[in-house]
Amino acid sequence: MNDKCVPVAKYRPDIDGLRAVSIVFVVVFHAFPNVFPGGFVGVDVFFVISGFLITGLIAKDLQNDCFSLVDFYAKRIRRIFPSLAVMLASCLLLGWFVLLSKEFSALGKHVAAGSLYVSNFVLQNEAGYFDSTSEWKPLLHLWSLAIEEQFYLLWPLLLIINRKKKKNTILVMVLFFFISFSLNIGYIERLPAVVFYSPLTRAWELVAGALLAYLDMSGLTVGQSMTVSFWRTLAVWLNKRFRKISSALGFVLIFTSVFALDVKVLYPYWYAILPVLGASLVIYAGQDSWINLKLLSAKSVVYIGLVSYPLYIWHWPILYFVRVFSNGSPNQGMKLCALVLALLLALITYKFIEIPIRAMNLLKASKALLVLVLAIGLIGLVVRLNAGFPSRFPELDLKAQNIGSESWLAKGFNSDPACVNKLGAVFEQYCKILDPGKNIDVLLLGDSTANHFYSGLASILQNQSNPVNLANLGKGGCMPLLGVDEYDQNGPRRCDLVSQKSYELALNTPSIKVVLISFAGPLHLAGDVAAHNRSSIVGKIYYSPDIESATPREQLKIAFRNSIRTLMDAKKRVVILLNVPSLDFDPAQCVNLRPVYFPGTKIKSPCGVDRVLADKTNFEFRSMVQELKSEFPSLTVWDPYLLLCDSLICHADNGVGFLFYRDGVHLSEFGSKWIASRLPVGDLNSFINN
Repeated sequence: MNDKCVPVAKYRPDIDGLRAVSIVFVVVFHAFPNVFPGGFVGVDVFFVISGFLITGLIAKDLQNDCFSLVDFYAKRIRRIFPSLAVMLASCLLLGWFVLLSKEFSALGKHVAAGSLYVSNFVLQNEAGYFDSTSEWKPLLHLWSLAIEEQFYLLWPLLLIINRKKKKNTILVMVLFFFISFSLNIGYIERLPAVVFYSPLTRAWELVAGALLAYLDMSGLTVGQSMTVSFWRTLAVWLNKRFRKISSALGFVLIFTSVFALDVKVLYPYWYAILPVLGASLVIYAGQDSWINLKLLSAKSVVYIGLVSYPLYIWHWPILYFVRVFSNGSPNQGMKLCALVLALLLALITYKFIEIPIRAMNLLKASKALLVLVLAIGLIGLVVRLNAGFPSRFPELDLKAQNIGSESWLAKGFNSDPACVNKLGAVFEQYCKILDPGKNIDVLLLGDSTANHFYSGLASILQNQSNPVNLANLGKGGCMPLLGVDEYDQNGPRRCDLVSQKSYELALNTPSIKVVLISFAGPLHLAGDVAAHNRSSIVGKIYYSPDIESATPREQLKIAFRNSIRTLMDAKKRVVILLNVPSLDFDPAQCVNLRPVYFPGTKIKSPCGVDRVLADKTNFEFRSMVQELKSEFPSLTVWDPYLLLCDSLICHADNGVGFLFYRDGVHLSEFGSKWIASRLPVGDLNSFINN
């Protein structure tokens, strides 16, 4: 064997120390976000470290003419698959005994995605209207590993081609850096989820580390590249002085990002420069700088860095299952114990699984691990295809059917083919007609919070002595107003087109006498589209050019007014069906659904949201509707809000175990029917006949 190809370790303990700092930020952020509000930047630091170390190994082998793609990928598999396989298998095994079918089905999907390293794309596509909150995604953390491995599928090939073409590698890297960074900046506002999860918009962070590796390998400094002796000497002297302070400066940038950023900012955007530059400066300083030598190279810190990968692999699933066992409300002690358990499992995994496997034959070990992980992924797919095997807990699953959107969608309450065929594919998300063969009498327009009224209204209207044919049209997250569109993580949603077609149907269909308008108004008041839990912005609203100069509230009111006037001018009776209060908890916490609970776990009681909080959230939009009512005396307003709220609580159940809500904002089938039975639905007959 060529002596040049024998690996010579140039181990830097300070980099493992930097890994330790990063993993602490990440795991503490996931358990206690208030401690490190920007702790998620630890992942960006990991990207820089990975780019530096892996590219450095590739570059040395290429320089010595002994790089092998097969060996490279085999080493990646042997390095990252052992912990992943054990974690995925453990989650499936535990999930079989403790998760309800819809949760186990979701786990199966994410196990399959994780085994193929495409979790980032799955999560990107889930970042939509019915997306569950991130804390209920069992393998959320695998997105970053997916980006890293997708990057390394192509990066070695690029370096090989570049070497054969004899191009300036550093200049090519700089070009890739700026292309990726520019995509991040250019698309973050229009496509935030895509930018967050895409390897194209994250690659610059890995390339930053790669640039350091090439500069380090070449020994190139600003001074050494100069030809004039005096200036070369001066530059070398300044470079040495800068290295002494660069580690401290790097940590200032990293800590600034950890404490100055939070989940509400658009990320990565410009903000990611802080941790990326910070990590780069720490690495650039070298292992002999004071912070790197005295702090990052301390044995205890280095050891945490050595187990940082299995710790990252274990910590999120453990936090997820603790959340499951505590009915969605883990206390601080539970979360602290979860992190201790994650560290313990990381130590065990590192010592008894990772280290022994690294001593095995490279190709044999990597082949076996590849087959194992793919087999586990296949089991996950089987779980998904079998809907999480509901036969495991039939009674609990029956109770859980009223929670979450799966049952609602399975029963076809959102759309049916007969309606779409009759009215057009533009309404494919929400399109329901009681009797597609008859003329429509009443049209319900709106988003998902309009659709959740359909089941209840339909059950009453179709059972009257004089049945009324109700139709529901709309699109999730879209206000049913003329001239209004929204942009989310995937670009323009074409809400304006859906509204235009809806209003054309209403205006051009003589049998439609009544139009009900309903949507989650409080989420749209600021000009952005807020998530239902109001923790983040999920979209931006665009109004027609003639009202762009108004304030966001006034823009909404003008669009609302214009839409009402358009319908009334066509002699349509307009009914505003106000939204119900949103919850600040998962209604599943109000019922006993779990086969396994932690001792002392309590069922939430009372099951509701504080009336003062609900009023504060809804006051502005409800006031706007009353202002419009004053402008249009014939406008009818139905208010289910008051049906659910007493002076203290806005209730999420009827007091005897039947939930009004299926999630934090949408009514269940029971809740829809309960509310409809208490609304003046009978008035629709008189509206139609007058």
